[in-house]
Amino acid sequence: MVAKEIFEIDNSVREKMSLLDPRMHNFFENDFTLIMDFTPYRDKIVFGKPMRTPEHRLIYVSEGNANFQIGFDEFELNKGCLILVPRGTVIITEDISRNYSPYTLAFNFPEADGQVLMPYSATSLRLSPDEQLIVTNYFLLIDQLVKKYSADRRGVDFLIVSLLYHIYTLREKSSQTLGAQRSTRGMIIRDRFLFLINSPQIPMRTVGWYADQLSITEEYLRSTIKAQTMQTPMQWINMATVREARLLLVDAKHYSLSHIAEQLHFSDDSQFIKFYKRETGETPNDFRKRMK
Repeated sequence: MVAKEIFEIDNSVREKMSLLDPRMHNFFENDFTLIMDFTPYRDKIVFGKPMRTPEHRLIYVSEGNANFQIGFDEFELNKGCLILVPRGTVIITEDISRNYSPYTLAFNFPEADGQVLMPYSATSLRLSPDEQLIVTNYFLLIDQLVKKYSADRRGVDFLIVSLLYHIYTLREKSSQTLGAQRSTRGMIIRDRFLFLINSPQIPMRTVGWYADQLSITEEYLRSTIKAQTMQTPMQWINMATVREARLLLVDAKHYSLSHIAEQLHFSDDSQFIKFYKRETGETPNDFRKRMK
């Protein structure tokens, strides 16, 4: 039913798309933002500076290319790439071309919070030319609806959910093409563990805490995560700790190192500094200065 409505909408507005100007921003209450021109922001970015997304994001690249660290993964995006970024994910911009031009949809509303529509962690797809046209039309139609019927919140939400359902079907097809199997117990534990690690909260520094949350033993968690990800749970915990440390180090409140150490569950600032230098190769203060 949803898929049928999706393609009826796409076909009905295709002829009108050339009349729309995509280079604008739209704001829909506090829950919806559509950014369709990256140019004004490029020179304001501090490359390597982490930021946490307060909302879900859907990014489709129409021109150019960009390199990001999103969550714990590296992504190279170029024309035809689409990426879903769950709310609370940390993004670090590493490089973008001068002609980089994305459609970015940022949104928060209950229907989008289900794990069916938004994955546990950032997920990218490469779209075929036909799919690129469909996704572009969605963005332009959402833009058109917001401009023309700014009070029609239900219509905008419907289009966003329809687009997410459409992308979900593409994700399923991609998984089947790659021969992906249905979730095993190990895959479920992996996904739940990564969901906890990726959550926008200060990571706990013990494997036992995560095992308790998942109702399994520490040893089973260690062996499962190692088998599923080629990394130990503690390596994931350390990466999450570095991520949170960087966010605190660049926070406008300019927290002291002792405050950051306490927040991250270290006994004192010297232990935190030693940990940070070991994991990143630079001191917290060196990173803070580099991000100014």
